[in-house]
Amino acid sequence: MFRQTLIASAIAAATLLSSGSVMAESDAGFIDGASMDLGIMYYGRERDHKDTSIDPNEIRVHALGLNANLRSGWYQGWLGVDVSVFSNIDLMGGSGHGQSEVLYYNEKTGEERSSSRIGKARAKMKFGDETVGANILAGYTDINAGTIGTSAGINSHTYRGIDAKFDWHNLELSYGWADRFQNDWDDQYRKLTNSWHLNKHLEGGENIDFIHSLGARYTLNEAGWVDVAYGEGKGFRKNYHVAGAYDFELGNDSKLTLTSYYQSAKYQDGAAGSTYIKGDSAERESTWSSSAILAKGGWKMLMGYGQTEARDSGEYQLRLTAYGNSDHRNFLQTWAQLDDFLWDGQKVVKLAASYDFDGRWKGLSTGVNYNYGWDNYNNRGEANENRDGKMQALDFQVSYSVQSGALEGLWLGVFPGFLRVDDTKVKSDRNDIKVMATYNVKVF
Repeated sequence: MFRQTLIASAIAAATLLSSGSVMAESDAGFIDGASMDLGIMYYGRERDHKDTSIDPNEIRVHALGLNANLRSGWYQGWLGVDVSVFSNIDLMGGSGHGQSEVLYYNEKTGEERSSSRIGKARAKMKFGDETVGANILAGYTDINAGTIGTSAGINSHTYRGIDAKFDWHNLELSYGWADRFQNDWDDQYRKLTNSWHLNKHLEGGENIDFIHSLGARYTLNEAGWVDVAYGEGKGFRKNYHVAGAYDFELGNDSKLTLTSYYQSAKYQDGAAGSTYIKGDSAERESTWSSSAILAKGGWKMLMGYGQTEARDSGEYQLRLTAYGNSDHRNFLQTWAQLDDFLWDGQKVVKLAASYDFDGRWKGLSTGVNYNYGWDNYNNRGEANENRDGKMQALDFQVSYSVQSGALEGLWLGVFPGFLRVDDTKVKSDRNDIKVMATYNVKVF
């Protein structure tokens, strides 16, 4: 999608480095088909706020991510294992500040430090072929099924659970289940909770026994797709989504892509969910966004619109847990670098353009993104009915991927972002810049 041309392109690169492909490259034996790669990522960020009394979490961080990924071949053509280890290294010796979401974070003291962890340790199974078959991952693994997703900072987040996919020609059915989660700022698999701090250094969060989700995707002859899913965080929240996209070939090297996404959710009456309900009973919440992308040559131009209703959440919650306890799989069309534009009552318009160079400058990509949101109700469900809040975001992106030579595969990216707000309660004006570099080495 178009949003990969902005900051998500760096996250995608980090995910690829830390996870590797699900399957080995061939059907060779368990040992003969094994492969290993090493990944490295530099991550630097400076985020400054105008009013730290409203918005205290300014960020300054320089970090290095290292990962080693070992993938077996196939025992008797159907069974294998993957193992990955991650290290997130603080290059500032403790002199950074804020929650960077890439270094181990102490929620009680606000301090960060380096850490290492086992990221993946999973069995993988495959049956049949790409036309009719199944692929199953079980253990400590990433999950991308239904409404459950996997994000990355400088290394990938991971679950204790299962990701199962079943293919029947153009139809893919998926199921994901997990009861533990490890994000990039932790070094343990922890129970899922309804609190951002995961009961790691602070207390008070209610446990969520498990999350699970069922999804289906139908591919329309490679010109488009439809994706539907239903998910549940036990006793906390249930959600479902409908998404789709279709490409129209316009001739003269031009293509128009229309994409739309709708998700609805509701908190549950269980102990974990009831604390989020503002009135006598939970209200159904929803968000939807659509976009049109015109591509011609190296150019892509986007127009998008979205709106959200989230009286209980205040800001719409895409996850089946609280933030930091799991990730979401979504198709948002109107997010920005410094805000997802998912506040209660908010409407948002997005305009963006990017250009991928060719010829002598192949590998160079630039982009700009502008968001304007209005009718914000940014007070997380409080009684005030004022919906006069406004938000504007302006993001830039410049990235380069080395195409040949000794450093082939080296990727560099710079991402400045600016957020301006008016009449909101939880954020102030922000200026942000991220600098990233990734490189991967195949060992065997």
